[in-house]
Amino acid sequence: MDRFLKSPQAKTRKGADPKGSGKEKEVEIPVQYESSVDLGGGNRMEAIDVKLAEILGAIQQSNKAMTDLSGKVSAVQVETTLIRQDINNVREKVKELQDSTIRLNKEVDSAISKVQKVESEVVHLKEKVTTLEDRSRRSNLRFIGFPEGSESGNATNFIREWILSVTETGVLSAIFDIERAHRIPGGKGIPGATPRAILAKFLSQRDRDSLLRWKRNEQELTFNGNSIQIYPDFSRDTQLKRREYSEVKKRLISANIKYSMMFPSKLRVIFGGKVQFFNNPIEVLNWLEREGLG
Repeated sequence: MDRFLKSPQAKTRKGADPKGSGKEKEVEIPVQYESSVDLGGGNRMEAIDVKLAEILGAIQQSNKAMTDLSGKVSAVQVETTLIRQDINNVREKVKELQDSTIRLNKEVDSAISKVQKVESEVVHLKEKVTTLEDRSRRSNLRFIGFPEGSESGNATNFIREWILSVTETGVLSAIFDIERAHRIPGGKGIPGATPRAILAKFLSQRDRDSLLRWKRNEQELTFNGNSIQIYPDFSRDTQLKRREYSEVKKRLISANIKYSMMFPSKLRVIFGGKVQFFNNPIEVLNWLEREGLG
């Protein structure tokens, strides 16, 4: 500060005593300070003003940027709020879909259960129908091997007379008769085709069964040199089930084991003095394995 300010020198002068004594007295009169501050002139003040203006401009720009940023933040907040609303809506829809899916799954499970029940009932009813059909055919026999036209238009009389001509006395009852007989449909007139079977219904099921038992003991039955085969008459489903035993029967024959088919599709086997019954070919194969006959 000494560089800019100089210490003042006190000056004195004579004057009346302020107390009124009448005497002159030297009075010390203070001298004002002389400024010696060097501000560099007007250029330095202008520089300061420019600097202050720059600072104020920067502050104004900063305030404007803050205002813009605040606006953008507000916009982001609005967008965030909208997004949250959309997310909540999506969650509600997902919840609805989940509830609908659960409900539909329950309905599907219920429908599947009902379908399975219906299928079970259909199978049961089909088995009953097959059983009823098989029982209605228990008096029937199929004759295979008669050339087409052998019956001369009257299959009933033809089969009756042929049976009586080949069977021994005592095989059939006194009331033996054939109610009706006919060729099965299809295959007529095709060159080289196997002759159609003749289906005959017996008046008595006992005579039908007796003829089948007698046939098993005969070597061969013929008609004009043609081999004649006799089989029970069954529904298509039962025929398919009985055919499933074909391979099993070959193995039983190879092992010299006696067997016979029982109504409707059971296999009766006689082995070691014991009689056993099987409901399907798998049971027979398992039994052969256990007996060491596989």
